[in-house]
Amino acid sequence: MKGSFRRRSTPTEDRAPLLAKIDALLAELHRVTGQVHTLKYADAIAKRNGWAENVDFADAAALRNVVAALNRTLQSKLAGS
Repeated sequence: MKGSFRRRSTPTEDRAPLLAKIDALLAELHRVTGQVHTLKYADAIAKRNGWAENVDFADAAALRNVVAALNRTLQSKLAGS
């Protein structure tokens, strides 16, 4: 797993809870699916939708969108299991 985790810059007050929520949702997706979901997964969601290149550079509004997308993904995985 070397290189799959990156060091995150210190988030601003409005972004910190959203980044924590993203981490929690990624961990829950791992628990539900058995597949590891890293920040690269969240980055891909942000980039694919044009919100930001990655979550480290996303503003609070973009992070809320990523949280919503991850939550929808988690709900669909839970409904399918």
